[in-house]
Amino acid sequence: MKTILLRATIALTAVTVMSSCHKEKQPTPPAPVRVETAVAGETDMSTSHNYSGTVEESSGTVASFSVPGTVQTMNVSAGDYVKKGQLIATVDAASMKNAYDISNAALTQAQDAYNRMKMLHDAEAIADIKWVEMQQTLRQAQSAEAIARKTLNDANLYAPLSGYVSEKYVDAGMTAAPGLPVVKIVSIDPVKVSISIPENEIASIPDGADTDISVSALGDKRFTGKIVEKGVSANPITRSYDVKITVDNPDGELLPGMICDVTLNTDTASRSLTVPLDAVMLASDNSHYVWLDSAGYAVRRSVDTGALTDEGIVINGGIARGDSLIVKGQQKVSRGSKLTVINKQ
Repeated sequence: MKTILLRATIALTAVTVMSSCHKEKQPTPPAPVRVETAVAGETDMSTSHNYSGTVEESSGTVASFSVPGTVQTMNVSAGDYVKKGQLIATVDAASMKNAYDISNAALTQAQDAYNRMKMLHDAEAIADIKWVEMQQTLRQAQSAEAIARKTLNDANLYAPLSGYVSEKYVDAGMTAAPGLPVVKIVSIDPVKVSISIPENEIASIPDGADTDISVSALGDKRFTGKIVEKGVSANPITRSYDVKITVDNPDGELLPGMICDVTLNTDTASRSLTVPLDAVMLASDNSHYVWLDSAGYAVRRSVDTGALTDEGIVINGGIARGDSLIVKGQQKVSRGSKLTVINKQ
């Protein structure tokens, strides 16, 4: 009997020891992460957008000769201001002058013959067929003279508009050909500033909106402009739209190619979901996400961000008004982390 009791005692002790060892091997659950949260809410705001822009001429054209020849004179240089109709350059017109003199002499001769034959025709002293031939001869002489005169005039190249010479492509002694660029003339009062607006912002940009423009090359001098063009087709690579702003430039300070900062304030106030900027995290693929407190556990949520405001950053999608957003301690949490909220706002 004693033997049986001893064996039972040993077995019970072994079970107790094994149970104790098994309990000791259980991992200790991680301590809850201490975080602070804020409730995502909407605010009234007038959005301010900032863009980088480039100054462009408001209009421009390339001037070229319509006749071939050797450039004889070049009267302008890059940067010169020219008025519409001002003589820019000439080509050697010696052969054109000879052709014109010949055609002009032929026209004079045809006109004299026409006048003499007209008197005979009026007196009914010649056949009608002779009179018709004479009229045809005169018209041909007139056409030949007009063509030769135009060719001679085309040896002179005049400015097609008032503006600045931005490029000069040929010099005296070089060969000019019809359509070959000689100079480029641009108008820079006013100028245009070109900016690119992302597709998620283009709808909020009103036509005719006023803009503030700062140009670092001019010591951050400020100008005002107005939107005059909005592109309707997005760049397939950048998914942005080209927008043009017109800016008065009476002193010619703004030059094509200058880089500027453009600020655009939308007049229409709207209610937007805004969260603190520090609450938004950047993923390895450059997407954005936030951490939410869901019944005491951390939940990661991808978000679509918008413009920066004085209150933080606008969230266009991914969370809703009333969500409990982790604003401090979010760097320490992971999916499913148990949370201890120490300061719920």
